[in-house]
Amino acid sequence: MKRSLLFLSFLLLLVLTPALAQQKSKAVQNLEKQRKAALEAVKKTEKELNKTRQDRTKKQSEVKLLRRKEEQQKKVVNLLDQEIKTYDKEIDSLARTAIDLQGQEEEKKKAYERSVVAVQKRKNSTNGFLFILSSKDFDQALRRVRFISQYATAHERAAEALRETRKKIENTKDHLLQTKKNKSDLLVVREREYNKLSKMRKKAGTEVANLRGQEKKLQQQKKKYQQRAASLNRKIEQQIAKEIEENERKAREASKKGGVERKAATKGGYEMTAEERKLSGSFASNRGNLLVPVNGPYTIVSHFGVQRHKLASKVQTNNSGVDLSVPPGTKVRAVFDGTVSSVFVVSGYNNSIIIRHGNYLTVYANVTNLQVKKGQRVTTGQTLGTVATSDGNTILHFQLWHERTKQNPELWIR
Repeated sequence: MKRSLLFLSFLLLLVLTPALAQQKSKAVQNLEKQRKAALEAVKKTEKELNKTRQDRTKKQSEVKLLRRKEEQQKKVVNLLDQEIKTYDKEIDSLARTAIDLQGQEEEKKKAYERSVVAVQKRKNSTNGFLFILSSKDFDQALRRVRFISQYATAHERAAEALRETRKKIENTKDHLLQTKKNKSDLLVVREREYNKLSKMRKKAGTEVANLRGQEKKLQQQKKKYQQRAASLNRKIEQQIAKEIEENERKAREASKKGGVERKAATKGGYEMTAEERKLSGSFASNRGNLLVPVNGPYTIVSHFGVQRHKLASKVQTNNSGVDLSVPPGTKVRAVFDGTVSSVFVVSGYNNSIIIRHGNYLTVYANVTNLQVKKGQRVTTGQTLGTVATSDGNTILHFQLWHERTKQNPELWIR
């Protein structure tokens, strides 16, 4: 009875062990699938990262992508840890199975040895045929025939069970060795991924620190720029107010003497002669078709109004005009016919020129090698000077006003 239970336990173990091994394999396969998906996400983000690196103005996007890649890499490492833990459990299970099978093998060896000894003794003591013939009756003879047959079958089964157990032990050992190898390979991969993650964290920290430093520097530049821009705008506003006041005085004198009539288009605006009114109307009709204030290629590096800085989103500037980056030596030109109403110097902008076109004004700042003077009439496209170069940058600051109101120059030039 005890041997029958042992044999049934062995059969049950043979059936359940492959199922358990298959279940573990599916768990590992599922984790491998998740890891591959995570690695694909890493590769996809890496492509975006490489694309972003090509444009330095997208540094913040690069840091954001770097952090996203770090999270994805962390997921890869976590999945590797889970795979390794699964392999650890599978190794433990296989090791226990191997121990159990070895114990069963020892039991089957002993049973087989007893079977062999019993068969040898019977062969030595009597002949099976005589054993049957010496039966008292026919029924006893049948029982002795069945006994000999069952004894031989039991002997063969014991030998076969021993061979199957040995085969199962070898297979389990092979599986155990392969699983241990898989775990070792994963440990190498995990170490590599840990190193990548560590480098990415360090790089992301450096990038963030650099951006913070850069943003601080830009804030300082912004403050300096705002001070310069405010100084330029004050000067322009003072000049406009001065011209309006002067025109009002001339209008009063003309009225007393019966001279040329001056009339403002708007209340409190610049009082114009008929010729100036005609010029103003012609200027307004050319909205969107005015010349660009430089005679060569240019790039608008700062647009009109409130703008976020390209490298630091928290840094904002309020531009009263547009800034055109040009090659060194580029000439500045009048965008329309008019009269030079003022030439002055503002720190950071070199020379600045204001040209009046009736009740419209255009401003050209950061000019050197002046070729015009106050009171001079200019024509469309006439050279006013050269764009100055400072700190390695050649930038013309251009503004357009209607009376006392700033306009967006990009809506006026072609």
